[in-house]
Amino acid sequence: GKSEPVAFITIELASISLPVPKARFGAAFNSCLFLEAGSHSGTRVHFSTVGTIDQFGQLDYLDVGSRDAGSLTAMYSYYDSLLLFREKGIDVVRGNYPTFSVSALMAGVGCVWPDAVTEIPGVGILFMSHDGVYAITGGLQGGSEISVQIISDGLHDTLRTINRSILSRCVARYSNKWKEAHFYIPGEG
Repeated sequence: GKSEPVAFITIELASISLPVPKARFGAAFNSCLFLEAGSHSGTRVHFSTVGTIDQFGQLDYLDVGSRDAGSLTAMYSYYDSLLLFREKGIDVVRGNYPTFSVSALMAGVGCVWPDAVTEIPGVGILFMSHDGVYAITGGLQGGSEISVQIISDGLHDTLRTINRSILSRCVARYSNKWKEAHFYIPGEG
């Protein structure tokens, strides 16, 4: 037999301009830059190619909108996972480029904004939710158990004074000097 020539069509998908020019926040994870897609698409996360934070593939994104947990509010790299905080839930990204996967970690508890998350070295992640301060402790792989629990139970009087309409202005920081976490919250008025 005579062989017929085969035509191949190549579509360049590896390098497009910044797919989310109005991203509000992002995080580095496994040598990739992850960006949330902006307020118009609150459940999509785009990721760059490995080692090139300014190069994005056209199809390199995750959509976490499959469950009703609201829009993305923060991202935080934690050990071998990327935590995706949402209005009413927390998701976890695992894996390596280009086969990242997303799974639910917690439903009903979310974070108010990216600045409302801080890490305490050797302990875990603290974040402000609509009903108080939560801690994420433990690992996400290797047999260790992860725990998400509220830690602000003794602060009911203080939490009642929060101006909930601007709670997204909360700022959380860890002080190495004093070995304590600080949460700066908007008060009444």
